[in-house]
Formats: sequence, structure tokens, C-alpha cells
Amino acid sequence: MEDSCEPGVVEKRTDYMKKILVILLLLSSTAWAVTGNQLKQWSVSHEGLFGGYIMGVVETLDAGVFCQPEGVTNGQQWDVVKKYIDDKPEELHHLGSIIVITALKKAFPCN
Repeated sequence: MEDSCEPGVVEKRTDYMKKILVILLLLSSTAWAVTGNQLKQWSVSHEGLFGGYIMGVVETLDAGVFCQPEGVTNGQQWDVVKKYIDDKPEELHHLGSIIVITALKKAFPCN
């Protein structure tokens, strides 16, 4: 049995909870779905929610959706999504997960 104080256990639990949160957000009804408009608000006033949402979407994706180089940081991913949101206000009604995926695919295309 794993001791909850062992190194790595807390990180594993945190990663697992992030994935569950993103899955729940993605499966929720449209009344509760996160849109690009919500992401834009979070990027200004709730950076933790903004970054956590992006990390959750990225961590739940299968490999091959986008191909970021080794060493890309969470902060870089956040900057890419923020720039996409700022440059594409006409798309903010779309689901947040779609915006995150689209922004990262455009920044880090697979060849």
C-alpha cells in the first residue's frame, strides 16, 4: 500500500484530479461548459484557473494532436492560448477545449 507521504504520490493524485476535472468540464452541459469568453476572463482575472484548464486539456489529449518541441513550458502554452484568444475574438463562443487545441495545433503543428 502506498504511503500518502511518499514522494510522487501527491503529484500523481493532483494529476489525476486535474484529468477528472477536465473530463467533467468537457462532458458538462452547455450551461456549464467553458467557452472562449470564459477563458478570456480567466486569463485576466484568474490566471490559476486559466492555466489549470489549459494543462488539463493538454494532459487529457492523445499524442499526435499537436507536436510541441521538448522543453515547451506550461507558461509558453498559456501564452500561445492567450495570444490566440486575443487575436480571434470572433471564435470566443466556441468551447474552451476546442480553442486550446486549435491554438496549440497552430503553434505546434505536426509535420
